[in-house]
Amino acid sequence: MHTAVVRETRSKGLYKCFEYAAAGCFLAGVLLGREYELAAGWLLHDAAEEIVEEHSWFFFEHPRGRLEVVDLASRHYPAYLAGLGGRWRGRPPSPVLWGWAPVRQLPKLEPADQSTQNFYGQLLYDKDAERRVERIARAAYRAARRTLGV
Repeated sequence: MHTAVVRETRSKGLYKCFEYAAAGCFLAGVLLGREYELAAGWLLHDAAEEIVEEHSWFFFEHPRGRLEVVDLASRHYPAYLAGLGGRWRGRPPSPVLWGWAPVRQLPKLEPADQSTQNFYGQLLYDKDAERRVERIARAAYRAARRTLGV
């Protein structure tokens, strides 16, 4: 997914959480046969919740209520924090955050309904964004098929 985001956006993938989340949500659904949902809200970088930034990710609510949370842009957390005047402490984050909520690490993801609606609106009404996400998802799907040998 990272390679597809970088190529399609002609960037290093930084501040492209929407593209990671939207294309990843679609691709994970296709590959795993689940209806993942897009989420957006705040990425809280510190325990005092003073260093925040709008962010997006996706999730799946399992039948027994467990929440699977996926953030394909977590490799960029240190750069996000630096852009806000903070400094990353500790080991670098995993390139992908994929786990069960609540995610008990910093930074943490805090959903916000209005942010989620804004991101969905971007997919529904911005045809360029929709096409960009579609191209990213297709490229990542082809790469996944090659990697899996199918």
